[in-house]
Amino acid sequence: MAKVSVCIPVYNGEKFLAKTISSVLSQTYKDMEILIVDNASTDGTPKIISGFKDERIRCVRNDSTISAAENWNRSVGLARGEYIALFHADDLYNPRIVEEEARVLDNRPDVGVVFSEAVMIDENDKQIGYFGLPKDMRKLDVITFKDLLVQLVRNNYNPMACPSAMARRSLYEKTLPYDGKSYRFVFDIDMYLKMAEIMNIAVIKEGLMGYRRHTGQGGLGLGNADWDQNEVYPAYEKYIKKHPDLLVKSDLDRFEAFKRWDYTSQAVKKLRRGDVDEAKKLLRRSLSWRRAFVSLLDINLLLRLWVSVFFFLAAYAGLGRAASGITADRRIGYMQ
Repeated sequence: MAKVSVCIPVYNGEKFLAKTISSVLSQTYKDMEILIVDNASTDGTPKIISGFKDERIRCVRNDSTISAAENWNRSVGLARGEYIALFHADDLYNPRIVEEEARVLDNRPDVGVVFSEAVMIDENDKQIGYFGLPKDMRKLDVITFKDLLVQLVRNNYNPMACPSAMARRSLYEKTLPYDGKSYRFVFDIDMYLKMAEIMNIAVIKEGLMGYRRHTGQGGLGLGNADWDQNEVYPAYEKYIKKHPDLLVKSDLDRFEAFKRWDYTSQAVKKLRRGDVDEAKKLLRRSLSWRRAFVSLLDINLLLRLWVSVFFFLAAYAGLGRAASGITADRRIGYMQ
């Protein structure tokens, strides 16, 4: 039995799947199975999978399409390895990622899940950015639950490149399932917070994967996503309530400022749909004296505050829908 199971859950992934599978087959680490769980795709996904003849590949096809979280749960449940890597069907993996992550789990019994940093790529595999640890976390050997929660709450920045995750089977047995009932999108972040409550996290300080951003993902930032409220805030709040002793008042004040920023994000989506009255209500909620005071101490929060004020004034001047068009700009559209 292979030590590592590399799971690739996929639904209608014909555009990038062949590249993803090829990048996994090119791994320097050989003691692995590659489990592809096809979520009843209706495009050319089955044909692409059948075109690969490597004996390490095992393909399972669902009888009908289930939710993404359910398919992830099924993938982990079918995996046979001691370590389980859950890779995305549209990303590219450096040939050393499985070897390096397995080495961390072999050598660090206190670490339950390991990630790597990532090179951000577009639809044509061109580098468009880098997803790495913030400066204050790069000095850490491992990341504790407190380190992670403080980072998420204080800076609203997730240091985990989720498509790079490799976790111990024994840890998954304590934390499954991925919660697709509470979350449509951030059930992966919720899972890794659950894992961090039990064991430490490690992040390899090297970009060992190509993390793809493309239109098929539905957009990720201000005005561009196909959902309204950003799910990370209720997800983080669940853990804030469970561990109130880990945070100080300044952390919570910053978190409140980011939450109010999200009302602006929701309002911009309303403006783009022509729902001006609802957008105005959200923009009023977005602004507060407390947020203004906290934002004076941080340039990133201050920038968001000014964007909120801009849309507030534009909405009340009858220019909100026109102003919302600027969110197509990458610099504005991907503000988190």
